[in-house]
Amino acid sequence: MADPRVFLWFYFFLLKRHKRIGRQRKKSTIQIRKINDLREMVGKQWKNTVNASLTITLLYGCLTNRDVWSWFKPNHSYWVISSQQWTAKMWIEHLRMKKETFLYLCRYLAPFLEKQQTRFRETIPVSKRIAIALWRLASGHDYCSLGQLFGVGRSTCCKITHHVSDALVSVFLKRFITTVSNERVQETKDAFRIMSGLPQCVGAVDGCHIPILAPTEHHCDYFNRKHFHSIILQAVVDHKRRFQDIYIGWPGRVHDARVLANSSLYAKGQNGTLFPD
Repeated sequence: MADPRVFLWFYFFLLKRHKRIGRQRKKSTIQIRKINDLREMVGKQWKNTVNASLTITLLYGCLTNRDVWSWFKPNHSYWVISSQQWTAKMWIEHLRMKKETFLYLCRYLAPFLEKQQTRFRETIPVSKRIAIALWRLASGHDYCSLGQLFGVGRSTCCKITHHVSDALVSVFLKRFITTVSNERVQETKDAFRIMSGLPQCVGAVDGCHIPILAPTEHHCDYFNRKHFHSIILQAVVDHKRRFQDIYIGWPGRVHDARVLANSSLYAKGQNGTLFPD
């Protein structure tokens, strides 16, 4: 039979070990709790510090004068100074039209392009707006160079070009691109017969590629045989090179014959309504 003292010793050994483990576990729990409390306190202090910093920054921004409200641009830009000294040839070279035609556009487009004057800055005159758009359309200069030339911002040049283009279409498209009268048809026939010997010719039709930036979708369809991205403009002109019909929008890769076959000009020719009775 085993000695009872051995069992008693083993019992006290396990009891002592259990108490030691309990004390260690309690000590670890206390340490973990202290660490969590410390972490929470540091988090609150950091949050308060950030909030205080943001508050000070906002207050400082409100109380501090802004260094630059808008960059200074000279009022007497190249356009204002030089356009008064342009010759007739320079008007054609820069804007592709005579000075009289330019003034005609200014007179008719003024109601659509005039902006209200404000206390903060002067509005851009109508003549300058039209000149910016015409220069862009005539030369293809980028908006940054155009802004430096006319003393306005790049985004302003972009907006002005679109506004003037919309006004030109809404005011002048139906006024000048219309069905020709019988008298004008006969005049065009006679002029083409004298110029080229072609009888019964009332207009010359051709296509032109308008360069564009490559679109994000289907860009291959706009890459033409001349190796750049474009959309196609089909136009008919008379003996004085005046536009009689325009059709635009097809991708540059499309053949001219397909563009013609899908145009209203071709449809009118097929149903016999191309010329007035």
